[in-house]
Amino acid sequence: MILNQAPLIAVDFSNFNNGRSYSQVKLLKKVVGYVGEIKALNVHIDHFAIKQLRTIQGWLNNINH
Repeated sequence: MILNQAPLIAVDFSNFNNGRSYSQVKLLKKVVGYVGEIKALNVHIDHFAIKQLRTIQGWLNNINH
């Protein structure tokens, strides 16, 4: 698939309330099998929380599966 040849895909998160951008990223990873870098555009987050993961490596493993 041609998307897998792209080293970077940017996804616009300007309307974060509807979840479409998150769904697009999930489809890229799970359905398409994209392994390149995904960049979130227009995201303004001050804080985030990671629940039940004790290490950064655990968190990284979790978001990649």
